[in-house]
Parts: sequence; C-alpha cells; structure tokens
Amino acid sequence: MNPVLLPQIGNGCIEGQGFGQNYNPSYHAGGLLGHTGIDIACGYASPIEALCEGYVYSLYPIDHPASDGFTAVYTLVTTPLETFEFSYGHVSEIDCTIGQSVRTGQVIAKEGNHGTVYAGNIQITLAMQAAGDTRGHHRHYQKRPVIKTPVLSGRPLQTAQGIYRDDQGNYYQVYDYENGFDGCVDWTLPLFNRDLFVGRSGYDVLLLQRAMVREGFAKYTPTGNFGPLTFASVRQYQQAKGLPTTGYVGTLTRAILNSTYHQLSA
Repeated sequence: MNPVLLPQIGNGCIEGQGFGQNYNPSYHAGGLLGHTGIDIACGYASPIEALCEGYVYSLYPIDHPASDGFTAVYTLVTTPLETFEFSYGHVSEIDCTIGQSVRTGQVIAKEGNHGTVYAGNIQITLAMQAAGDTRGHHRHYQKRPVIKTPVLSGRPLQTAQGIYRDDQGNYYQVYDYENGFDGCVDWTLPLFNRDLFVGRSGYDVLLLQRAMVREGFAKYTPTGNFGPLTFASVRQYQQAKGLPTTGYVGTLTRAILNSTYHQLSA
C-alpha cells in the first residue's frame, strides 16, 4: 500500500490495493493473477466492523496465526442467491469467537499488519511486526463464493484444524478456485456486471438461474450454463418486468436484477 498516493474514502480511512492489482510481488509468487480482495487502512488497532451478517467458522488470532503470520476472521454468509466466505485479514485483535453469528456493523476485530504486508516497497517482516513495527497496517476484505455440498468433489474451505464441515456434515466447496484469484471475486462490482446470453457460462449465470427459480420463472436445476431453458425463463422474467422479451440479459435486465440482489446482503 502507498497511502500518500491513494484517496481518502471517509472517516480518515485510505483505500489501498484493489481487487486484481499487483502492488507487491507476493501474488505472482503464489501463482495468482493479482490481489484477492480490497485493502483499506484506517489506523492500527482501529475497529473493524462486519460488512455483512455471517457465521464465524474460522479464526487465525495473533497467538495462532497461519503459517505466514496471517491473522484473520472468516465468516460464512448466506444471501437469497449465494453462500460465500467473507473474511477480514491482517487483524491485530479479534473480538468474536468461532460459532458466533455476527451482524452487519458489529465490531469483530481491530486493524493490524500481521502476515505479508508492505509499506511502499518495503516489506514489513514478521520479525519487524513482532518488534512493534506497525507500518503496512490495513484490513483486507475478501469474498470467496462457495457451494454447500454433502459430498466433496473440489477444494473445500479450511480451518486451522482441517477441512471445515458444518453441524449437518456439509462441506463448503470453493466455486472456482482456478479463476486466478483462488476463487475470490471483486465484491465492489454489481452482482450482475456483464451481459448474459445463450452459450455463456460462469458463476453469474448460475446466480441468474437461481434468481429465475426463486422468482418462479423456472423449475430447472441451476448449472451455470446458459441454454434454452435459461433463455425461456429470462424471457418470462422480462415480460413480467415490462422489458423487451429478448432472452438476452443486457443493461436493462441487469439493472433490475441488481436492484433486487446484492453482493453482500439480501
């Protein structure tokens, strides 16, 4: 992060590295295309509020960090269309516990610099952090869509104790861990941010199909592939909303979908 060159975003906070950017070499070194979340700096030990309601399923506190010194709060979030992991990283203190449900706006941690962080082009090493150097402090907000499943067939969410399973025995499988960002997505964009049509595939198509089923325009099982059944359901949706019945999800259709469904909440 380079706070001198970055804009103020309110309340004395400074926006740092955005999704997909490469301010330091650690992402390419880890086989990624770029940054997996959004960085905001508000001051060392400043309170971090939950951005969405969720269930705390994993923690990496200062006294038991990840192998690279990373500290974080990991929550599972469910909205009408999605289940996803939303995490808060590089924390200095944690004010919640595993198994706790947190509400939007609740203070769950405090800002820190634990793990791989930089101040300008200088890496603040774990030894420097342990010695009290607070440079490079920020909170890292990250969203990773998952699929809740009783039978695991891909990459699961992990905790310090191993693969995570809920009280009903379900796994939470990362939807697209090979997307170049370890399955993470840019949660600052609208949920539907590209045109969708027959032949397209992807996570947004899956969400579109879930929306069509939820609103009563389809009875199919969402697959993430836009075919004839999706086309027909979109036309019915468009007709009900007073839109041209093209079956093509363009600007007007996306605007209505995005007014109903959001990245972090119902």
